[in-house]
Amino acid sequence: MDLLVNVLLSLPKPVWITIAVIFAVIVLISVVTTISMKREEDQRRREKEREEEQRRREKERDRLVRERAAAVKRHQQEAARQKKQQAEQRAAALAADKRKQEERARLEDKQRVGALGKQGAALVKRANSSVQRIVSSEAAQEGWLGDVDFTPDIEEIEANLRRARALRGKSDDLSALPKPNDDDRKIIAEAKTTIALLERKTKERVELLERCASEAHLIDESLRKERDEVQLAAKREELHGELAAMLYGIEAAGMTPVESAADAVMARVQAYRDIKGQIERARDDTEAPTDAEDKAGGDSSVEWIVDPIRQAWKWVVD
Repeated sequence: MDLLVNVLLSLPKPVWITIAVIFAVIVLISVVTTISMKREEDQRRREKEREEEQRRREKERDRLVRERAAAVKRHQQEAARQKKQQAEQRAAALAADKRKQEERARLEDKQRVGALGKQGAALVKRANSSVQRIVSSEAAQEGWLGDVDFTPDIEEIEANLRRARALRGKSDDLSALPKPNDDDRKIIAEAKTTIALLERKTKERVELLERCASEAHLIDESLRKERDEVQLAAKREELHGELAAMLYGIEAAGMTPVESAADAVMARVQAYRDIKGQIERARDDTEAPTDAEDKAGGDSSVEWIVDPIRQAWKWVVD
């Protein structure tokens, strides 16, 4: 070690300077290399952090999308469930109302049969059915029938039936007594007459309501036919207008006919035939009995006739 130190100390100054410069360059290169590597490492680390941050954001975005989709699906399922539940509740309520109405109708029919008898209950049912048909008709809803309150009619029918049933019951009780006298027979006869009158008036009122229901139906049919006729007239008028416009367009187009190529061809064919016939006739007329005459004037006369014909044919073709 001492020997190395002595050797180094014995070196000249330029060598020391060179060694110092080399050492400084090495140190500088090491520092630059270290700084560059540090920067590259920092850059790689930042890129890695950015990639991780990007992946984290993408995962977070995917998670939010999935959560939103799940929330929307849950909301749709809940809405569908509520809608189904409401539909079931409405159906149950309608079924319950229908059962209540049917039960109420059965009770009313039972009470009516007990109060009016089977025949009387049947008459009241017919009257109520007729009233329902009248009230639900278009004629009544549109005001063509005026006041459609049939409550007094139903009340009168039921009252007459109750009176007739009460009279019949008392009359039967009186008839059941032993040893009837003249007064019994007289009042029983009057009761029967009154019962027959009440029943006849009741039946007439029920039949009148049924006729009213039939007439209301006829009015509905008439109104429907009138609407159909109005629609038919409107459609007919529309079609008339469209058809008239089409015919006018066709007539207007016919005022300026388009030249037909077929007509032109047929005209040229006819002109060709006429010209060809004229040429043949001209040749026949210019034939001479002798060869001398043919040589003397035949060619000039044919050319004199054929040339104008050829010019006419050229004019036709052009």
